Order: sequence, then C-alpha cells, then structure tokens
Amino acid sequence: MKEYELVVTYKCNWKCKYCAVDTHNQDDLDLEDVFKKIEKIEDGSNVTLSGGELGMKKKKYLLPIIEALENKNCNLALNTNGLFIRTHPDLIKRFEYILYHCSENLTTIDHLPDSFDSSFTQYMIVVDDTNFKNLDSFLSRYPDIVFDIVPATLPEGIKGTTLSYKNRVMIFTRYTSRMTEESKHYLMKGRPYDIEYL
Repeated sequence: MKEYELVVTYKCNWKCKYCAVDTHNQDDLDLEDVFKKIEKIEDGSNVTLSGGELGMKKKKYLLPIIEALENKNCNLALNTNGLFIRTHPDLIKRFEYILYHCSENLTTIDHLPDSFDSSFTQYMIVVDDTNFKNLDSFLSRYPDIVFDIVPATLPEGIKGTTLSYKNRVMIFTRYTSRMTEESKHYLMKGRPYDIEYL
C-alpha cells in the first residue's frame, strides 16, 4: 500500500529550528494547490496530512481535503503539534492515527483537552543538537510514555539544526526502551518504509 505525507499548509504557530519544510519561508498553499497534489495520490493509500500546523486552518478549508481523500478510500493520519486537537475536536474521528508532535523545545507537553481520546495517538519528539541537552529531563518527566524520538534531518537547500551522528548513537544507547520500534529504525537507518512527500 502506498504511503504519502501530504502538506496542506505552511502556516504554523511554532518556529522550530529543525523544521524540515521551512514553513516560515514559504507562501501558504491554497485549496487548488492541495487538490493538484491529491490527484497524484493512488486510491486506497495511507495518507498523513501534515504542515505547517493544520490547526491554523479553518474547517471550511480542511473538510474538502479530508472528503476528497475519503472518496479515494484513503486511510487518513494526522501530524499535529496539538493545536488541531484543540481547534477541531469534531474532525478527530476522521483520522485513524495521530502523530502528536508534543514538544518543540523538549521542555513540556502542551495540555490537551481532558475529553481527548489518546488511544490512537503516538507521541513524537524531534531532537536536534540544540534541544538534545533537554532530552533526559524531558523523558524523566513522562516515564509512562513511549515516544517516537525522531532525529532532526533537513532536505537539501533548507537551513536549520540537525542531530549529529554522535548524539544519535547516544540516544539509541541510553533511551532505546523509551522509543517505538519505528523510531529506533529511523534514528540509525532511515525510515522503515518509503513515503512520498507531496
């Protein structure tokens, strides 16, 4: 089954130094841009909606995107820093999986509504060489959570911070019991499956 990550907006309420899509230096997308991307998606694919932050967009922008993908029998997932969960709780049920980018600087997890069902949510943190120093104290504050610990990597032409090989090895050695299997693989070997970025 094909895997896609579909960027639907470059607007974001965070300013991550490790942003892999360079959100704050891009003109935002409109629905026409997004629908051109949707045309390339094979029916029945797994599609992760991403940004930017989808919680920055109004429901009237997001709903046609979600409906178009549902009409293609796609399985939908969501990348969010939590804003989408707070601004569009009625849309959460349209997704099978949520990847919750839960901390920008590895200080604290943003509060989510008490009514939020986190049973289909994976907690993700992105580690770069600037926030690496906070990782130990962050993980010790949340001992019951297994995280997707993702190394910051940047595509060619995008400037920002990344995670050195030395710090990757240190994370793998120290925190392997706190990581999902997918993030262990990604930390040292790259993504475990091919994703087409649109």
